[in-house]
Amino acid sequence: MSVLYASTGGIVVSAESLVLPRSKATLKVVTGTLPYVSLVECLSHTGGSETIVLDLEVECPQKPVHDIHRQERIAITFDVSDDSVPEVWALRANFPSVPHLNIRNVDTPKSLCLYEESWAEILPRWTPTRFIERTRQWLALTARGELHQDDQPIEPLLLPNSIRVIIPSEVFSNAESGKPINLGLFLAHDDPSRRTLLAKVRTPETTSGLKYVATVLIAKPQTHGMVRRSPATLQGLAAFLKAGEVDLIAELRSRLPELDKSQQVESGLAIIVATPMRRAKEGQVERWDSWVFVTRDSIRKIGIDIGLWDKQQPNGDAGLILFPDKIDPGAGIPVEVLAPHVSFSSAMAARVNGVDVFDGNIVSIGAGALGSQIVDGMSRSGFGKFTIVDDDDLLPHNLARHILPGFYVGWPKALALADYLNVTLEGQARGVVANALSPSSQGRLQELYSIADLLLDLSASATVARHLSIDAESKARRVSAFLNPVGTDLVVLAEDKERSLTLDVLEVQYYRALLHEQTLQGHLSAANSRLRYGRSCRDVSTIMSTSKMTMCAALAVDAIREVVTSDGPLIRVVRSDSKNGSVTTVDVKTSTSVQQSINGWTLILDQGLLSKLSDYRKQRLPLETGGVLIGHFDLARQRIYVVDMIPSPPDSEEWPTLYVRGCCGLLEQIQSIEQQTGGQLEYVGEWHSHPDNCPTEPSPDDITVFAWLTKHMAAAGLPALMAIVGEKDSSRWFLGEMLAAWEVRIEEGHHG
Repeated sequence: MSVLYASTGGIVVSAESLVLPRSKATLKVVTGTLPYVSLVECLSHTGGSETIVLDLEVECPQKPVHDIHRQERIAITFDVSDDSVPEVWALRANFPSVPHLNIRNVDTPKSLCLYEESWAEILPRWTPTRFIERTRQWLALTARGELHQDDQPIEPLLLPNSIRVIIPSEVFSNAESGKPINLGLFLAHDDPSRRTLLAKVRTPETTSGLKYVATVLIAKPQTHGMVRRSPATLQGLAAFLKAGEVDLIAELRSRLPELDKSQQVESGLAIIVATPMRRAKEGQVERWDSWVFVTRDSIRKIGIDIGLWDKQQPNGDAGLILFPDKIDPGAGIPVEVLAPHVSFSSAMAARVNGVDVFDGNIVSIGAGALGSQIVDGMSRSGFGKFTIVDDDDLLPHNLARHILPGFYVGWPKALALADYLNVTLEGQARGVVANALSPSSQGRLQELYSIADLLLDLSASATVARHLSIDAESKARRVSAFLNPVGTDLVVLAEDKERSLTLDVLEVQYYRALLHEQTLQGHLSAANSRLRYGRSCRDVSTIMSTSKMTMCAALAVDAIREVVTSDGPLIRVVRSDSKNGSVTTVDVKTSTSVQQSINGWTLILDQGLLSKLSDYRKQRLPLETGGVLIGHFDLARQRIYVVDMIPSPPDSEEWPTLYVRGCCGLLEQIQSIEQQTGGQLEYVGEWHSHPDNCPTEPSPDDITVFAWLTKHMAAAGLPALMAIVGEKDSSRWFLGEMLAAWEVRIEEGHHG
């Protein structure tokens, strides 16, 4: 049985007359040593292109999935410009329609799609032998049904033309209702050769752009396979959509009469089709493909052509045909398919970042360099809707590290950052120009706090963090992120979901970690260089690397997202080494907090400290021992945080029934603690132990010492604090006076 072959055109020429370098190189290997290929003829085309026709031997299975023969005739066309992949044609007239064929204006011969890469990427590795072998491999894999691998993306149903259109994501929100959407089409750039259109929802105020009415159709799931030629008319589109069980003409006859004739029937029609795609016929939907088909004709003309309306009446109206009987509806309406891209949305941002969407309300305090980059990174990963609070203005020196571009100089940072975020993701942010600590702002801000899902402190101010933690009334978790003074280390403090460990408590536990974690030594070293950008004594800025700021912001985004998806608290310090670029993450173990109001003060302890006191007492038994207490005073709120202790100095006197604290080296230790914690931890009181079988009630000597302590602390305007540690992991705490005490025990099973 003879085989019929299609033609690529051109005139037959001798092999010696080929002039293109790639034609000649290919001919050389074909007539040389390749055993599985034979030359049929050479062709020359108008314009200088050349074609070599070959018979290839193909490795086919006994029962091929697709009708590929053991010998296939192919043609390779080399373009004179050499700016594209040489085109390979399957010349057999009945060559099957299979995946990975190029769409051409003719059905025969078929054009094989050999590469996913561009010609520029293929060119450095291209040889005639490799190219011919690639063609044989394409044919062999197609025969076995293995050309499209499981890890390859699903083939699209259509290949659109080169005009792109960005459609608003909200067009799909009312897809089921069929409600029309007024759109305006605009060139994205003044250079029309860029061929990108922006589709925006039209409002009554919109006066520019091409007027279109969009209608959205949802097709049934489709199985990928052969890419089809784009329909050229409304009738062709209707035929194409039948596979997705969409009756286009019936839908248009149903939807178009609802349009307001006076304003919309002179607009063009945009048909947006969303199709769920699956790899196999009974497989799961892997993605949704969207297509945009536009008409240059008006909706009025479309309605007449599909037999919906009668010809135009003298008054400009069109009469509705109750029983349309048009034989070829839509045949006279040309359509053009555009390459659609859905506008950026939170869902798309999360999908591209490989994370889940968090659509909670976030109140973010601080829009400085770190804060702006963190908020931008969170927004671009589909994380939250922001209310940004800051009362500062963007100044020229800020541009070195701030996310905002120069045209925002002079703007309030909060408004500028919100505007910047909304350009990328509309409706993502709003700005509030306010000082979070100003009494005049509290009423307005408290309303925002009350409806927030997350309160985010990016102010680089411990005072703001404590204000959010203690004073802001909200059920939302609080998270604080800031840098150390030299900008090399990131700190993230995050409350647990139940807020049993609040930011103020986490802050002092972070300071304690600086004293004991070897990897955190030098973390709060003071900045050694500062930049003055104005005349005021406050107009200074720390000199630090922009790249470090960006890195820390990215790490903060990941940490904050981690917090939101978990229930526990977090104290994280990320240290970077500027010499070798290494990054070290230290997650500090948190400890359960306990607190009590005593004599007008709030005393805040944690189980880690209580364990440390009790363990040290047990080590020194049967002797009494003691030392000093380390913590932090918040005088504005009359709070005392106790987080650590210094054990008995070497010159102390320890007896089974008596303890006298010494002072050798104590001052130096306290000064070192203040230096390592940036002055945040200091001496706050005394502690000592009682032996077994002795209650934690104060002895006459204890009362005497407490009186001395009261006088000593009063000189500094501070209350006296003393702890007596006893057996059974108990301790008694005296604050201000010894008439009342708070007895505390270590929680069962707590190990510090």
